[in-house]
Amino acid sequence: MQSEGALAHMILFSKVQLARGSELVIFSPSAVSNYTDVSVRLASSVHAKKTRRRLLQERVTTLPIGTQLPVPLFQQNGSSIFGCTPSVECGPQYKSLAAGVVTIYAVDPMSKTVGLCTDKGQLQGFEYWLVIFNYNAPCNYTQAPPIRDLIQGVSLSFYDSAADVLLMAIPNLIPNNFHTFVLGFNASDMDIPEEAIAIHHPGGAPAAISTVQGSGISLNFPKPNFPPSEVQPSDETHFQVTWTTGATIGGSSGSPLIDVATNRIVGVLTGGYSNCQDRTQPDYYGRLSVAWKHGLYQYLSSVVVLDKGTSFARKSTVAVMQANDTLPGRPVQHSRLALGMYPNVLHFLPNITSQTLTYYLLDPPLQNETVVTTAEIVSLRGNSIDVTPYVTLQNAHQNFTLADFGTQFVTQVNTTGLTDIVPGGLLRFLLLVNISSDLFPDDFKLMAVKGAAVSADTISIREGSFQG
Repeated sequence: MQSEGALAHMILFSKVQLARGSELVIFSPSAVSNYTDVSVRLASSVHAKKTRRRLLQERVTTLPIGTQLPVPLFQQNGSSIFGCTPSVECGPQYKSLAAGVVTIYAVDPMSKTVGLCTDKGQLQGFEYWLVIFNYNAPCNYTQAPPIRDLIQGVSLSFYDSAADVLLMAIPNLIPNNFHTFVLGFNASDMDIPEEAIAIHHPGGAPAAISTVQGSGISLNFPKPNFPPSEVQPSDETHFQVTWTTGATIGGSSGSPLIDVATNRIVGVLTGGYSNCQDRTQPDYYGRLSVAWKHGLYQYLSSVVVLDKGTSFARKSTVAVMQANDTLPGRPVQHSRLALGMYPNVLHFLPNITSQTLTYYLLDPPLQNETVVTTAEIVSLRGNSIDVTPYVTLQNAHQNFTLADFGTQFVTQVNTTGLTDIVPGGLLRFLLLVNISSDLFPDDFKLMAVKGAAVSADTISIREGSFQG
């Protein structure tokens, strides 16, 4: 490109698509310069952030039916911000907080793919999603650590599109040996934190830490130019964060902004422009206080709102929002005898008469101990008939020893004798599992899986009502 007599060239790109870790180089016969003009670098940065919260295509892998998930795929040695964003273990004072941050992979059973959960358009198939705990690495690590602590299956509880805050629940118990920590939160209309940190998994890499102090957190900022299809941060819904140390990239989205003074979450990452080269580029965190007012309090508040008239209900709701909008963090623990079970609900439709139930011990038995599980079907009140003659278990009893820890057992739950028209249209039951120990006869635990059998005519009626 030549322009005789011109003092400079301005190059405008209509589309910039750079692979992760690559650079755009503009050169002339007499000079070579990476990112000759700052606007070139920012253009590529903007494009990178536009695609940040989509599934990372280079990380999406096709899974043949019936194969085990390729866990080594998730092991990442580092990220494009590795140079300026250290491992969380470089800050040992944040060890317990790091135990409350996980990586989530969205697994699509229909397309048989798996990728980092960063796209709101992928909010489906929650029972297949993977939650990875404790994916941390030593300070200045050079080799990706193994993935040992993993749970499959979550459920969607709440989503606020204004603050971009998503709340999901893990139906299964979390094993004690994960040493998990539940992060506290502050959803009050609080002052801006004087100091905050973000613990996140950039690109799915081991947990990293970014820090911000003082004026780096703002509630007064111009609206960023996010793509129309994305959440639009504003000073009414988000914090603007300009990092003191560290940055974020794809895979960091959804991670918490934690107030250092209280060790409580105050925001959740939507996206932004931060990078290691330009420390002035900000990120945007949806404020929990905004999501709280939009309904999050209904899921996280410990006070029940009583509906006894409009005025009372309104006052009661305000009381809940004001009195229960903060919660301290705490370790996660459960009784020693516990199973992980999947799925959490057994659905029997007219063309489905058999379901697979998978279960496993969450914590290892003691030496020479046998953990005994006994399962039974219990019909619930409200059914037109007793369900128990029509729902059977292939294996009602199972013994676990230390050698069985880490092994998944599978049993079949079958319906028999039910025609396409289920009496009453819907039959509900519980699959109860009693867990006991031969060494400690007084110790036991009772766990349950919900079940339902639905008739064809009930499905048709519901679909008709929905369409109307």
